[in-house]
Amino acid sequence: GFEELAREHTSLVCLSHPKLEGDDLISGYAKRFAEEGDEVIILSGDKDFTQLLKYPNITLINPDDGKPRLCEDPEFFMFEKCFRGDKGDNVMSAYPRVRLDRLKRAYNDEYELTKIMNETWKFKDPETSVETEFLVQDLFVENNLLMNLDAQPEEIQLAIKETLDHELVHHGKFSHFHFMKFCGKYELVTIAEQAASFAEMFSVTGKYSPHKEETKAIHEAKKASALIEF
Repeated sequence: GFEELAREHTSLVCLSHPKLEGDDLISGYAKRFAEEGDEVIILSGDKDFTQLLKYPNITLINPDDGKPRLCEDPEFFMFEKCFRGDKGDNVMSAYPRVRLDRLKRAYNDEYELTKIMNETWKFKDPETSVETEFLVQDLFVENNLLMNLDAQPEEIQLAIKETLDHELVHHGKFSHFHFMKFCGKYELVTIAEQAASFAEMFSVTGKYSPHKEETKAIHEAKKASALIEF
């Protein structure tokens, strides 16, 4: 499929790791290049990436309408999310039904933050009738580890770095033959007819990559065609 084509027969950097989530790798990639001054565009419907908008060089595009997601305060977005939890990802709320105005006070005032963190709430299981008491701070810290892309455990951060370091150098090479074979297999007639315009997207031809030294020579040579295998 397309994954095999992208990994084996294009210069696209394809990231995967058996112990990492996709959002860990995407955020690691985005932050690395944003910090180097590159413009980074993330195309995703996952609103969790909103937290990355605190980096000035990152843009998040909503694929539903093609428009950038805007967020006045990405830090508060993450702060509130750690209180609210995420039902879709089975992350429970640190403080169910807490009011937004109270969260804003806690976000801006250390005293209010300490107060809310030290509060407790109880949950009674309707099936077993067992009642459990939760400390807000304990759940907030756990949720922060689960959802904050700047708060991964050290071993996760190391795995992200090692994966990026390897894949940014050992990406594949564009093959026009395999690209056309893929188009033929899936009857992508229009794309096949415009193969030359896609070749630049899928290869490093004419572009300098600081992570693959030999591409510098390609850039300087300014080859006219991207339709051969590099």
